[in-house]
Amino acid sequence: MKFSLISRRIHMYLALALVPWMLMYAIIAIIMNHFGGHHHGGIPKYEKEAEKVYTRTFADDIEPQMMAEQILADLGLVGFHFFQEHSDKTGITIHRYSPVRSKRITYNSADKKLVIERMTFEIIPVL
Repeated sequence: MKFSLISRRIHMYLALALVPWMLMYAIIAIIMNHFGGHHHGGIPKYEKEAEKVYTRTFADDIEPQMMAEQILADLGLVGFHFFQEHSDKTGITIHRYSPVRSKRITYNSADKKLVIERMTFEIIPVL
């Protein structure tokens, strides 16, 4: 066999094996690039899902992480999350991440209220 024939066969079979992977990555890149409001440095938008009275009391010396985990457990939303304690120590904001739709839960200890918001879905137009 000649070198050019072997080279062409290797090139053809390698291309046949790699094309499905390249198509998969291209389709995923298009989806990630054009769908979802928080990409490209944009601020995610939330819509209010529910507002509930939350009567559980917490000790004054409780860690914010424990408070966030307890609130998520009471709502049935246990999973990966990030929290921010309010600067005036009157509450906590929890970001509960999900592949389908992330949520933001805000707890205010003075009002004893939980505000549950879900991230909106939007399509980013291609310019």
